Amino acid sequence: MTTKTAYIGIRLPVDLLKKIDRVREESERTRSFLIRKAAELFINEYEDNAIALSRLQDTNDPVVPWEEIKKRVR
Repeated sequence: MTTKTAYIGIRLPVDLLKKIDRVREESERTRSFLIRKAAELFINEYEDNAIALSRLQDTNDPVVPWEEIKKRVR
């Protein structure tokens, strides 16, 4: 199954592009691959943080102290 893609153009600071190119050479991946993966990681982190913040603000979601978690795991 093929994933649909779309073209976008972006401007990057030269220093960042140099770092991308260094990783590209070391990893033998394309710029597109590296930038796509970086965007995916950022979005995943952002979504995870949004969930954590939502749970932290939810008064119905109990907070379990670290000591209690350690007891449950043992």
